[in-house]
Amino acid sequence: MDNAKLAKLRVTPGKLLPSFASDVTQYSVTVSSSIEEVRISYQTSDSGASCSMRGGKDDKLVKLIEGQISRIELAVTAEDGRTVKIYSVDVRRLSANDAILSELETSIGTLIPRFDPSTEMYCCYLPCSSNTIAVKATAEDQAMNISMVDSVTSMAAIPLSPGCTWVELKVCSANGKGVKHYVIKVIKRPIPYVMMLSSDDRIHLTCSVCWGVLYRPSRINRGVQMYCLPCLEELTRTNKSDVFTGQKLEGEWLIEDQKVEALLSQTQAVCRTSTGVVTGPIGLIGGLLNKQKDQEKKEEPTEICTNCSKKVPLLNMSVHMELLCPAKCPGSLMKQEVKVRPWEARLIDCTLGNDVQCILRTASAIETEYLLALPKGEQSSQELLQRAASCYATAAKLAPNDIRAHMGLALIMEELFYADDLYGIKKETEMDTEAEISADQEEFDAICKLHGINPIDGIVQQLKAIEAEYHSLKLSGQIHKAEHVQQLHAWKSKQASQVHYGSLNLETEGTIARAIQKLKDCVNINPCDSVSCFNLGRLSLLNGEYDNAVIYLKAALAIMPMFTSACLCLGLVLSFQNPAFSATLLYRGLSEYLATREHDCISNATEASMYKELLSKSFYRPTNSLIIEAFLAFAEIGGNDILAPEDSMALKHCKELHVLFHNNELPPTNDLRALQMQVCQTGVILQPNSSEALCHLGNAQLAEYEANSDVQLLKEAELNFKASISQEGFDIDTDVVPEELESQVWWRTHKKVQLDTHIDNCSTDKKSISSKETTASVNKHLASQSSKASNLSRQTITATVGKPTGMKTTKKLSGAKTASKPSGGTSIAVTKPSGASIPPKAVTKPSGTPIPPKAVTKSSSTSIPPKTITRSCSTSIQQKTLSGTSIQPKAVTKTSTTSIPPMAVNKQPAQAIQATAIPKISNGNTVNLSTGDQLQVDGLSPSQISNSSPHTSPACKEKNTKSHLPRLGMARALVKLPECNSKAITLYREVIEMAPELHEAYIELGAILNQSEPLAAVDVYCSFPFPSLSAFDDAFLHGEVVRILMNAEKYDDIRLCNSLISLGKAMGIGMLEKTVTVLEAKFKTPLLKQVYAGVHGKPQTDPDLQQFFKFKCW
Repeated sequence: MDNAKLAKLRVTPGKLLPSFASDVTQYSVTVSSSIEEVRISYQTSDSGASCSMRGGKDDKLVKLIEGQISRIELAVTAEDGRTVKIYSVDVRRLSANDAILSELETSIGTLIPRFDPSTEMYCCYLPCSSNTIAVKATAEDQAMNISMVDSVTSMAAIPLSPGCTWVELKVCSANGKGVKHYVIKVIKRPIPYVMMLSSDDRIHLTCSVCWGVLYRPSRINRGVQMYCLPCLEELTRTNKSDVFTGQKLEGEWLIEDQKVEALLSQTQAVCRTSTGVVTGPIGLIGGLLNKQKDQEKKEEPTEICTNCSKKVPLLNMSVHMELLCPAKCPGSLMKQEVKVRPWEARLIDCTLGNDVQCILRTASAIETEYLLALPKGEQSSQELLQRAASCYATAAKLAPNDIRAHMGLALIMEELFYADDLYGIKKETEMDTEAEISADQEEFDAICKLHGINPIDGIVQQLKAIEAEYHSLKLSGQIHKAEHVQQLHAWKSKQASQVHYGSLNLETEGTIARAIQKLKDCVNINPCDSVSCFNLGRLSLLNGEYDNAVIYLKAALAIMPMFTSACLCLGLVLSFQNPAFSATLLYRGLSEYLATREHDCISNATEASMYKELLSKSFYRPTNSLIIEAFLAFAEIGGNDILAPEDSMALKHCKELHVLFHNNELPPTNDLRALQMQVCQTGVILQPNSSEALCHLGNAQLAEYEANSDVQLLKEAELNFKASISQEGFDIDTDVVPEELESQVWWRTHKKVQLDTHIDNCSTDKKSISSKETTASVNKHLASQSSKASNLSRQTITATVGKPTGMKTTKKLSGAKTASKPSGGTSIAVTKPSGASIPPKAVTKPSGTPIPPKAVTKSSSTSIPPKTITRSCSTSIQQKTLSGTSIQPKAVTKTSTTSIPPMAVNKQPAQAIQATAIPKISNGNTVNLSTGDQLQVDGLSPSQISNSSPHTSPACKEKNTKSHLPRLGMARALVKLPECNSKAITLYREVIEMAPELHEAYIELGAILNQSEPLAAVDVYCSFPFPSLSAFDDAFLHGEVVRILMNAEKYDDIRLCNSLISLGKAMGIGMLEKTVTVLEAKFKTPLLKQVYAGVHGKPQTDPDLQQFFKFKCW
């Protein structure tokens, strides 16, 4: 009688959205621009009900207007005549100018967000094994045209890049005037293995942060450094500036470089996996890995242990027999009483009822809710964990022998630690008021007095008295009072900056310690539970209890030999005790981790969520520190041999490492400073003429001086800053070492080690010649040497030293000694000028043996005739002797444009230098030693051997740019030297002129001037170009201006008023409280009114301010 529903509803032509359902009353339909009318057909559920249509004719035809929405309403009246239900249909007739899709879907993956015709941007996440994707798009109007932008491929098979592929669809309206673009970002997950590129590709296609192959290559607008997109997002998460240039990130600063992405797709790479090696274009490697995985699928070989009859991996059998087999290595786990501890009692919630199964299901549901709230960073996440802990604690109270309740509570306690440590989610606590502190102190003193301890007896005796009171109350059963006394102990210990005394360890109240307590309960309830033993061993390892960790991890593997997570943890503990067994266990555990990562990235077509389970339950997660430590331990066990990078990559890495040192938030330690010093020294060794590298080294030496007060480091830092400034405007890659660098101890030590290493390598090469070499072969080599020697003689260089222009005087070496080699090989003569501090040393080199890479730079591809080479520097003359035969060199003279004393370097602009390549000679070499540990090999000067950059062609004229950084560093170094303030002040002013927005320069210069001329410091502070709205960084400068002018009683100085206003705006009016008190005492009422009006941004005549001034009697 009261049924007012429709059984059917149809619009022709058109499609109802959503699909018809009798309970749904709102629908929409979209038709093409060519449709002028639609027909509505319907049927009521009750034959006695009636239906009338509003908005159409009786014949159920509805006229449509182009470009507009026509609403049709159907009123259904039930048989009783009182019940009415309205169904409405919005019919939209497209305009000829409309361009819109009705459907958009992909062959694999899911669009995020779900398709909506009005939404134009979508994402689709795919596994890295996907090579192509198909896109299906349907337009609302068949007359509309759909095409792909900037692509010659069809939508049926779109090739995918290794990172992000932009699929852009262009929809044109029926009349061609309207256009709409739909964009799908198809994102493939990164390949879970390391890929190796060729040396040339590695320079341009590696990330500046992680040093891996670029994944979704990105850069900062107007920047040149390339990053993986995740690395760049993490790097700029808190620091909103370019870490390499200091440029502020404004507007659309993030650029995903599609050109580099396309280049990556075609770049050949080698990828090593646990099952073999895959070689191919990076864009296809993911698919090749998946294909290889399908072919290599097989079960791990196992074997039955003859002693314990358990299935053991064949790889682990020896370890199992020696360490883990229960039959040969019986062990007993320590038992403890399962009891309800005070902290557990506080968690028990009696309102949850007595149904243990229901409580456990509730706890599991709360965990799921927590995982959903975690990515949002909501504060409720902490409360959810507390609720879950209450559920598990209550269940453990109701069912003491149910291991699930104890295990759940243990894992929640561990998750509480991660929520605070990793995610920063911590329960907010209010600070104790002065009254509460006073009450706690009185109670603390009363308890101490009760035990005969007075305040003069010291904090140690007082805490022992509190501890005695705690134990006394606990033994008497007064648990709540004992907990209160324990809190007093914790409060006073923290106040005294002492962690614990006696047996009352405050760490027992930590969440990790509580988790360990509950896991021990689990082991006590069921000693044969491998998961409980593993988790207890794992947390013991994290807590530094290595002996306990070994016991419980062995127990876990004795129970379940296939437990890979336990293998990894036990291997990590044994890495310092038994490397052989440790390597086997680590290999098995890490192989499982790699297989898990490969499965997530290759096989799983859905997006893997980081928050799919509690961190305490997810062992094989990338953020687990034990995984990282296991990789490092496995690498150390396997040996320290690493592949030495080319100088080009080493130089790139040095620059990037320096940026990370400069921007990291780690506290400075000796190890970190030592690593920074090593990196900066390596950068200078690779490019000794780089102003940037010299400046970085100076900063590292300055930091080391501030930690150790070594004056030698301070002097060397000053020299490096000076050299950095002197190199500005010149080529970065030249063959002249700055004079300031040659005088430093570390540089001379490096050159000596380099020379000794080269000589040792030559000696080793000599010994490797086979004694069975025939006389004919020797004669053939000697003939070859003679031919090459005549070529070499035409390229020997003679230098002009310390003579004016136009004079050609050859410097001869007196008293030089030559060490020759017996016949049968090629000798390398070591010549030493008289007076040299290094004794002559005979070194031999076998014929045909190449010079080690470290001693030879890459020669230019352009050959030159043996003509005179003009350079603006001086170098020593080297004589060459081949096979004991003296060769008269053909004079090739270096001409100096000015009179330069020996060992001095007077650099001319780079344009005046004629860079010339010297052909490389592979054998018949002479190593000459001269003053300053200089080395010459293959016709190259000492500076060419060790100082020229091999990765840069001489034709490349990259120059050092002028920068304020070395001047700032040199000023900081000079301030620490006696009687150098005037030079430092000059440098600081130069820095301010070059970088007028650098706060540090104003602050440090003002600090120097404040010692003798405070008002001059005010002039410096006020010269800073403050923005219209002062930021937090500007507050210090304003504060210093206020402090100095107030001390000088310059109350009428306009700068005092301006700085007070700016300081109040930046830090709040409360920051001016003390200054206001002083000004009130000096009766500076007009100044106070002006300041208050300026801080609040109102005129002094404002009614509210006038009322406030009256209240203050101003």
